[in-house]
Amino acid sequence: MSTTITPPAHHRDVYRALQRALTAEDAKSFSLQDIATFDTWAALMRGETSQYLVGGALSGALDALRTIDAIPMDAEGCSIVPPGGAITQADMTLARLWLSDGLRGHGDPQGEQTVVTNTLAARGWLNHSVRITSLILAIYCVASEAAERARAALRRAS
Repeated sequence: MSTTITPPAHHRDVYRALQRALTAEDAKSFSLQDIATFDTWAALMRGETSQYLVGGALSGALDALRTIDAIPMDAEGCSIVPPGGAITQADMTLARLWLSDGLRGHGDPQGEQTVVTNTLAARGWLNHSVRITSLILAIYCVASEAAERARAALRRAS
């Protein structure tokens, strides 16, 4: 007998924030405060389900990219040079891998969450607040560049 685990509400909140930011005309407008206030964000980081924040970010970014007909190459061609702050090159590389692999699929939020949870667990990053925050921002950075690439390809094709 299989049990389906329903992600907490903050999975949906992160999903929607990333999807909104990436489908907007100006895809450079994302911040962590689009997800939650500082106090709420701090509480989420102390919780036992912070991996759902990363899964929500990944699923939201992938759905936004699919909406604009992005393809795996759009993500694969993205820079992995961190933009600064706490985001590391390892986080950028992981975000690019997750996004390019996810664009090969057809949208399976449970599968995407499983990949995230398993990766975080294997690396000892579950509930690691700095790493969780960095991964969410890395997903946004890579997805934003992939969205720009997809939109440019659509303009060239028109």
